[in-house]
Amino acid sequence: MDGAEMIKTIKKIDPLVKIIATSGLESPSNLLEVSLQNISGFIQKPYTAITLLKEVAKVLKS
Repeated sequence: MDGAEMIKTIKKIDPLVKIIATSGLESPSNLLEVSLQNISGFIQKPYTAITLLKEVAKVLKS
C-alpha cells in the first residue's frame, strides 16, 4: 500500500481526520496524487523536527 492508498483508507474510516503527508519523491505526478487526497498538510523530505512541529501547529490551528 502506498501513501495515497493509505490516505484513502484512513479517510474512509474517519473523513474528518487531519493528515500531514510527507514524501521524498519530487515527481509532479506523485505530488499531484497526494494533493488530491484532501490532506491537511505536506512536508517534503528531508525535513527537520522544527519543520514538522511548525506544520503540526499550522494544521492544529486550521
